[in-house]
Amino acid sequence: MNPCAAGFLNNPGYNGSVEVSCVSETEVKSLRIRGGPCRLPIRRFGGAPFRSVSAFPLHLLLALALLTTCAPPPPVLPPPDYPDQMTLYTLQPGETLHDLAERSYGDRSLGWSLAIVNEFPDPGMPEAGTTIYIPNSPEILVSMAQQRGAAKRPYNRGTVLLELGRNREAIRQLEQALSVVPEVVAPRYHLGVAYLREGRVEEAVMELEEVARRRPLDRDFRYALGCAYLEQGTLEAARRQFDQAFRFDNSFAPAQFGLALALHLQGKRRDAAKAWRGYLEMDPTGDWAEQARRRLMSLYEED
Repeated sequence: MNPCAAGFLNNPGYNGSVEVSCVSETEVKSLRIRGGPCRLPIRRFGGAPFRSVSAFPLHLLLALALLTTCAPPPPVLPPPDYPDQMTLYTLQPGETLHDLAERSYGDRSLGWSLAIVNEFPDPGMPEAGTTIYIPNSPEILVSMAQQRGAAKRPYNRGTVLLELGRNREAIRQLEQALSVVPEVVAPRYHLGVAYLREGRVEEAVMELEEVARRRPLDRDFRYALGCAYLEQGTLEAARRQFDQAFRFDNSFAPAQFGLALALHLQGKRRDAAKAWRGYLEMDPTGDWAEQARRRLMSLYEED
């Protein structure tokens, strides 16, 4: 198993984010990945907070701010299994899901069901410009919300087990949740995490690829997929994902670190040096700054 898998989400703890540090214990020429500062953020599913798993010491986790506050609005959702029963709608300024429920169904209380169907924790949360699905009848809406509600129990069990390090049990629960709501990204994302913890890298990549496909503009999911590709050893694919994550948010230092690491491992010394310098400009005193400096110096020493 790649040594990164052993350090990738192995420790229970911080209920705020997932971070993984990729540290080399050898010279760069024989570099073995032990992760990147891979941050897998909190998500929410049907009003319940996503639980998450930490593979990094708490004091380092706390050193980085949560990333969700500056993320772009969610993109258009993937087509559902029954597109003829759904209508796409883009929220206007000042609108809430309660407003849409009243206008669509004559019942403001169904805003909560709209939130569940569209994976928002609160009917007032979506921002203007967010595209959501509106089921074409209240019966379809309630049925979908109930279906997702049925998946919450195994999902929440799975995330708790994941925090406790009981990965195989977590996988069974998350697979059960995913079988009920295959269109929801939350259980799929955490299932990918669980697979990584068990060293089932190929399966993790498959799940995280689907998560990124369903949320193509999500910086954090792109970043998680980049980390999985590093585990797999597909460095160019990892580089592309880190690059996309950074393009979505050019203040996202972990993506810059991952990009620099992927370039370094590819032997692209000039590009890697530029990326390491970029990371150090962004985060000169952070927890990974010394690692970046060592890697940058190793490139100079090879010249």
